[in-house]
Parts: sequence; structure tokens; C-alpha cells
Amino acid sequence: MSEFIEYAPRYFDFLVERFGFWPTALSPSHVRYENDLLYFDITTHWRDGTEITFGRIGHPGNLQGQKDERLSLGIVFGAIETSLGTYKKWARTPEQDLAALSAGLIQYADALITADPELYRRLHALRFWHVGEYVRLWGKSIVMSPEEIAQNRQLVPNIVRLICPNDG
Repeated sequence: MSEFIEYAPRYFDFLVERFGFWPTALSPSHVRYENDLLYFDITTHWRDGTEITFGRIGHPGNLQGQKDERLSLGIVFGAIETSLGTYKKWARTPEQDLAALSAGLIQYADALITADPELYRRLHALRFWHVGEYVRLWGKSIVMSPEEIAQNRQLVPNIVRLICPNDG
């Protein structure tokens, strides 16, 4: 975890320099950036690895009592990559995780930082089963009706069109 405090600001200070965010938390396992609309929480844990959650400030989360929206950047990127056919699961060091998540955020930052209500409405519906091999389990071990499967098949392509219109 000691590497985290060295690498996280290096990879995510572009939020300050390019988009006017400010750091609001800095600890050996947590860095947070905010602006008036959004936050990005970058965390590391010995068991769970590196994770980035983000959301609109003042918009309730999916769980009861969540003050702010809480979306997983890893799930968003995984769903996009799965939809585009570029997803691959691989083990990475903490620095490689931070570098990969930073590169993805740089690529999609313009769309995510606009806080477009339509995009965020759709992002709320993303779950782990939109990533990688899980999509093949819909209707089998991930129980869904045919209608739910049809809705889920359209969700990620619609998000891709909003986030990266040149790719979707």
C-alpha cells in the first residue's frame, strides 16, 4: 500500500490540472478529488486491490442511505471494453492498475465529467454481469427474463454511444 500514496497522485493529478478538481483526501490507501459536481475516490485495499468509485455529488446512490452516487469506474471500463470486444482480464500490480484506470479515465474524462444526466442514469444500471465472460451467463446462472436480457443487451451499447460516440 505504501506504493499507492506515491503512484495515485502521479496518475490522477490530471484531474486537477486539466479539469479543475481539487484533492480533498490523501492517505496511504485513499485519494479523493472533487469539483462542484463530481468526485473520484481512488482506493486500495490488500484484499480488493485498487478501485475507483465516482459519481455526482448530491445525487443519491443506489443503496438506501448513500448520500452521493457511487459508480465503479472498473465496471464502466470493463463493460465498454466487453461491448467493443477489447476486454481481457489480467493480473496487474497496483501501479499497473492505477496506470490502466488513469489511462481509461483520461480517454473518457470529457464525457464522464460533463455529468450528463442521461449518461449517469444509464451508468446506474451497470453491474458486474455486464463485464467479460459474465454476459454469457445471462438467463443461465445469472437469472434474467428474456425482456431483462434484451434490455441489458442494449444498455452498454447505449452507454458506449454516449461516452465514446466515435467507437459505438
